[in-house]
Amino acid sequence: MPKPFGFDLREKTRVKTIRERKVEEMVNEKKIEEETIIRHQFRSKPIPPEVLIPRYKTIMEANMMRRLEVKKNSIAITKANERPFGFYERDKLKK
Repeated sequence: MPKPFGFDLREKTRVKTIRERKVEEMVNEKKIEEETIIRHQFRSKPIPPEVLIPRYKTIMEANMMRRLEVKKNSIAITKANERPFGFYERDKLKK
């Protein structure tokens, strides 16, 4: 029976390096993580009722009402502050 070479015996009894151990730990962690992801069962949460309220429409209506109110107010302020020309009043009285 032939004897094995010296480097063959050394490979069998060699202690793993720090890097090899870390790589094995990382691989094991990845396997465990993948198994937990695979075992996880998805359960949906119910739709909250706030989502079903048409908020955008109410916001747009409120903005439209505000715009109309501002426009009315600005027209009223303008009419109150304006001073027509003298000939405008004169022509108005002639009619």
